[in-house]
Amino acid sequence: MKDSLLGEITDCLHRQATNYTVSLQLIEARPVQSESSSALVRRMLGFQAVLGGIETVDANRVCAEILEALQYAGFEGAGPGVEVARDSAFQALMAQLQVELRRLASASIKVERFWLQGGHPAYPVFWDFAFLFRGSDKITLFIGSASD
Repeated sequence: MKDSLLGEITDCLHRQATNYTVSLQLIEARPVQSESSSALVRRMLGFQAVLGGIETVDANRVCAEILEALQYAGFEGAGPGVEVARDSAFQALMAQLQVELRRLASASIKVERFWLQGGHPAYPVFWDFAFLFRGSDKITLFIGSASD
């Protein structure tokens, strides 16, 4: 997955937004033999990251959860611009993201959802998600959140 795709999605969500900031991060690392998920999250996000929990998830659920978060409508006074959800360019980006997420999940041995108890790289208010995609030669961490 390219950072440029995430940048375009973020730009769309920030356009005409009110009290709404989206953060999307994609971090890649090489696996270390026998490294626990907790240690992996700390290595990839920094030692201030405190894992609250982690669970293995079905790859199909990953797409649904991320798309649901990114299509959050907000409410009066806080949220993305009202036109974003209907924007064809944004919908095309969501379709492209779904393809990339499925490709990443299919190349993974295991997909894990995790949440942080502390040390989040952003300040989640409206929504957040965090996933580890464990491949044989690469681990990808995808974390996102929205705040005011």
